[in-house]
Amino acid sequence: MPFLPRSFSFLCLAAALAVSASAQTLLHHWRFGENDSDDKGYTWAGNLANQDYGLRVYTDDPEAAVVKSALTPGPASTVSAAFTASSYFRTDADVSLAQGSRFIVEGWFYFDGTPPATTNLLFYNGNPSTTGIGFYVNGTALHVLEGGVDDHAVGAVQADQWNYVALVYEAGNFRTYINSDSSHSYAYGQVFADYGSDPGYLYVGGGFDGLVDDLRISRFTGAFAPSMLNYAAMNAVPEPATCAGIAGLAGLALALHRRRKLRIRSSVVR
Repeated sequence: MPFLPRSFSFLCLAAALAVSASAQTLLHHWRFGENDSDDKGYTWAGNLANQDYGLRVYTDDPEAAVVKSALTPGPASTVSAAFTASSYFRTDADVSLAQGSRFIVEGWFYFDGTPPATTNLLFYNGNPSTTGIGFYVNGTALHVLEGGVDDHAVGAVQADQWNYVALVYEAGNFRTYINSDSSHSYAYGQVFADYGSDPGYLYVGGGFDGLVDDLRISRFTGAFAPSMLNYAAMNAVPEPATCAGIAGLAGLALALHRRRKLRIRSSVVR
């Protein structure tokens, strides 16, 4: 029976082990529009049918609801959410994003024109005055805020385009990404996960005038790898059959490797 070249077999074995060693769990994923059954046209009001944890729209202006937009960061999305400065989403804070965990918060944001030189919240998990962690922008400067106390300027976003932003927490340190670049890293402050009796909320938007899409929060075990980020996936949408084929190939490679070892052992005995 013919066998695949050794180099190919071991390459496939590596792929199999990589598939089996995946250690990332998606906690929340807000696509902002796809498969939404809201019968109110393009205006969101109340619960979004396809969002987990009851994400709701809040606004200080009844005429300033969050609406859907066809402008998206890539072919993996068909709809995004358009915010005004007086509208935002809110749900219960995820208190598992704490000092003892390892997590990634990532999403896409679009700034239409030069953002004003004021504080505009993009994402926050917790109470922005006392607990938690999140992103905000001041003009075009991206900041990470911990508990309303520790403020870290981590880089610049670009106007009139989509910006991918990610925050990685691992082993007591934060690392940020803006588009494809790792821009800043630093040690956490004590206020980041001090939820206490007031865990606050998970906010999306807040003084922010622009678009948001494909916001993800995940946890992981083991060492962080850039491949855990969703940056590249926005422009590459594999078919389900492709993923199944990759897994099947990995399993086949592992079986072939085991069979090869048995054949070698058999020949040695003879």
